[in-house]
Formats: sequence, C-alpha cells, structure tokens
Amino acid sequence: MKNGIKKVDKRDHFTYWVVTLQSGAVTYRKKIKRFDGRVTTVTGSSLPELRKSVREAQQEGVPLPKNGEMLFAEATERYMKSYLAKGQPFNTIKGTETGLNVYLLPTFGHLKLNEITPLLVDDAVNGWAERGDGGRRALGIMRSIFRYCIRMGLADANPADNIEPPKRKKGRAYRTKFLSDADIGQLVDALGKLETDYNSERFRVLILLGLNTGLRVAEALALTWDDVDFKKKKLAVTKKLVADGTIEDFTKSKEDRFVPLGAFIQGALKTWKAEQAEQAVRFGLQKTCPFENLTDSALMQSHNTRIRLMRFVKSNDLPYFTYHDLRHTYGSLLAANGIEFTEIQRRLGHKDLGTTLSRYIHARQEPDAKAEEILDQIFCRMPR
Repeated sequence: MKNGIKKVDKRDHFTYWVVTLQSGAVTYRKKIKRFDGRVTTVTGSSLPELRKSVREAQQEGVPLPKNGEMLFAEATERYMKSYLAKGQPFNTIKGTETGLNVYLLPTFGHLKLNEITPLLVDDAVNGWAERGDGGRRALGIMRSIFRYCIRMGLADANPADNIEPPKRKKGRAYRTKFLSDADIGQLVDALGKLETDYNSERFRVLILLGLNTGLRVAEALALTWDDVDFKKKKLAVTKKLVADGTIEDFTKSKEDRFVPLGAFIQGALKTWKAEQAEQAVRFGLQKTCPFENLTDSALMQSHNTRIRLMRFVKSNDLPYFTYHDLRHTYGSLLAANGIEFTEIQRRLGHKDLGTTLSRYIHARQEPDAKAEEILDQIFCRMPR
C-alpha cells in the first residue's frame, strides 16, 4: 500500500486517521504515534499537523530505538521541541533549560532511558539538594520528560515518579520576608535621601510602587501610563517584562487585574509623570512607560533593578530585602488591616486562594483601617 493518510468518520461521531508508512497502517484517535522498527511514530492533533509530521518522518527515514534504548539526551531534545511548540512563556523555557543543563544532562545525558532507575534518580536528587534548591525543580522536569517519553512509546515507566523531593532549605538568617513598620520607616528615610537625577527618581518610584501595590517586578516594569487611571484611582495589571527585554501580554497567573491606588502613590506617580515628560522633552521624546530609559524607549530591566536595590540596601544599612519582599509586605499589611482574603488574592493575582491564606493568615488582626490609609500614614512625612 502506498504511503498516505486517510480520514475516517465513524457513526458515533468521532474521527480518526489511518496512517500508512512503509510496513502498513496503524489507527489511533486524535493522536498518531510512530512505531519503532520499520514504522516510525507520528503525532498530530489535526490533519494538517499530521501530514507535516508524516512528511518529516518520511524524510528522516530513521526508525526510533526500541522502548528504553534511546539516550536521555536525545529524548530530552525531542521533549524540548514539543515543549517549545506549545508556546511556553520565555522565563519558563529559560528555567527549564537551566534545570536541564545544570542538573539533568550532566547526570543522565549519557545514559539510555532504561538504564535510569529510581535509585539513581534518588541519589542524584539528594546530591543536588546539597548544592542548593535546584533539586526540586530538576526532579519536576525529569518527571515531565519521562511522562512525554511514555506517551511517545519511548519508555515503559517513570523512574522519577515516586522520588521524594528534597525539603526546601530555610532562608538565610538576615532575610526579611515582611518589612516591619520600623523597616518601612528606614526605607522611606533612605528613599528621601536619593539624588534627584532621572535614574534615582525612577528607582524611587519603582520601590514605592512595589510597596503600595504589591506588583511583581516584571509587572511593574511593563506598566504604561495608560495602565494608570488617576481618575478612578486604580492600576491595570495586564502584562509583564521577561528576561529578553520583551513584553508578554499576560501576567504570571494569566489573568488581568486592577489594583487600587492610595493617595500617596497616586501623588508620587503624578509627580513622576510630569518630571519624566519634562526631562524627555530635552531629547525630543515622549514617554509612554514610567520606567523607560531617559534617552530611548528601552525599559529598565529586572536584573538591573535587583543589582541597584542590593546596592541601595547595603549603602543605607537597611535590613536585607528583595523587590518581591515589598509584595509580601503589601499583602501582609492588607491582611493585618482586615481586608478580605479573597480581595487580597485578587489584588496580588494569586490563582489559588490557598496561596494567599498560607502566606498572610498569620497577619490577620481586628481591622482598624484600610490598608491604603495605613500606607498613606507611613509615607505622609515623605515629600512627593
């Protein structure tokens, strides 16, 4: 029989494809797998996709190894092609590549799939745990790779399935997750002592924004002035800045949200918008984003923000904190002042209410004021 594809419609309203490759026809619903031996594996969720896969398989003309005989490195390469085709976010892809290159490939890349046993995986995970916290992430990636291999007929079992992930190491003693009122006071004083040049003012507004809205740094850096509604006193969070400097039109939770703006942060943003526009005129530019560079439209990058914040903390003898700790501080203030946990979840963009509860229920007290009012009181002595 000649090579080709035939679409078959059955009476019970499902459709399948018959794929003919050299040695005969094999029938599957929804997905077509290439067998090893004289028939290769083909997958396709639609007829055009299936035809493309068949053409590629015919051009390769190389049968897949029998179950378990493929090298882990080759299986990983196939997995990543499938992974990338699903349109994963840039940062997620980079994190997966790091886990592969730092942990998995150096350890298992030279082994065949059937040579990787649960005992080997357990030993490796324990070793990784000694080096840091990457073992948890690497174990998750390995499970996904073997699940893919089982679906593709390349492996019979997943040796990472029943492996206990290592416990997360406790943070360093000097790490502060939530800033206290005293810490916030120190931070306010230090921000007030910054120079008045463009980059310093931009950095000051970025820190204040994180503390007053709980935005993730990637969300803050991606803001445009159109996202700030001064009339309705709220901020639209719809996108994020990724590591390659581009903007992705969705947040971590894949859901847009609106965050209320207190009087202080409104004033700080209005002042900064006017100052930014005034300075940009000298270069014949119009600024559409709060955190653009002065002389071009490039955005302030996350890694530069992290470095600048570390230097700022050290030079002002502040308790150690990261930008994300400003988010935790905001959430803690909301919880401590009686804001409903469902509202905190909405403001912070948590997909799961359990995440909100686990992080902020400790801060619950009897409500005595709105969180925006508390923040305004803390910042009232700081010039806008």
